[in-house]
Amino acid sequence: MTPQRISVESIRQASRWMARLWADDVTDDDKRAFAAWRTDHPDNESAWQQLTQLQGQFAALPRQASSRRILMARHGVSRRRLLSVAAMGLLTAGLVAVKVLHHTPRGQVYATAVGEIRQLTLSDGTQLVLNTDTEIYVDFNQHARHLTLEQGEVMIQSAHHLTPLTLTSMQGQVTPIGTRFSVRQLEGRTVVKVQEGKVRLSPAETKQPRLLSAGQWADFSEQAVSAVKALSEYDASWASHRLVARRMPLTTLINELSRYRTGVVRVDPQLAELSVTGVFDLDNPDQVLRQLETILPIQARFLTRYWVTVIPAPSP
Repeated sequence: MTPQRISVESIRQASRWMARLWADDVTDDDKRAFAAWRTDHPDNESAWQQLTQLQGQFAALPRQASSRRILMARHGVSRRRLLSVAAMGLLTAGLVAVKVLHHTPRGQVYATAVGEIRQLTLSDGTQLVLNTDTEIYVDFNQHARHLTLEQGEVMIQSAHHLTPLTLTSMQGQVTPIGTRFSVRQLEGRTVVKVQEGKVRLSPAETKQPRLLSAGQWADFSEQAVSAVKALSEYDASWASHRLVARRMPLTTLINELSRYRTGVVRVDPQLAELSVTGVFDLDNPDQVLRQLETILPIQARFLTRYWVTVIPAPSP
């Protein structure tokens, strides 16, 4: 039986919840938010169960309790600090467990944390912009230039080179033809948006590739490419650390904003009809939530820093 692939972000969140629940000052609100997080997505519960099993294995190691007491006594380590270190150890173990569920790509790995946007230039001059929570492998040699997008989103400005450039996602292969384009890995599909030039999409289980031109985007699964759609002029604004909205549904904006902060942000269904126009700073998503409170009849309720609910503003 093939092991279930759990999202890396769920593993990260589970480790943070474990550290929080172990802390001396954990509150009832924390516990309620944790319970809601577990039921919010199947990956969350799976990640929690995995870390709980790992924690149980660590607890069974001989002399762990006495070692912990010695560490705290000799070095003045606080219980909170010790638990944070332990949770990070579980996080590392959890991420390793996720990695072994599938073949690790070859090459140099580059990654960003949640909320980080990073620019870099590769050895051949190709320029990459890694969006939040992204991981990509770069494998260049004299015969091939190959990228593997494990998670997240990347903007690519392909340098002119005799050796072809290819990018592999979970669903297939993307081949640029002198171009600037972005690729985003989603659950079960890959989204490709072309700003300049052309890009060929080749799903893994079909021999019928699709060519995208500048100003177009599409997504594809292992079996097929979706209908081609027109690209918005603001689709690449994230590379400049901005989220540009023009009559964007509030739920869509919040979902995008949530990618840049740790935790969960949920929108009350009563707000489904609201839309937003504006330019927002992706480097400070919590500040954006406060900005939205000044332009819309909403309230961002922070149950904890990891769990935020956007609800209708109370009547004056």
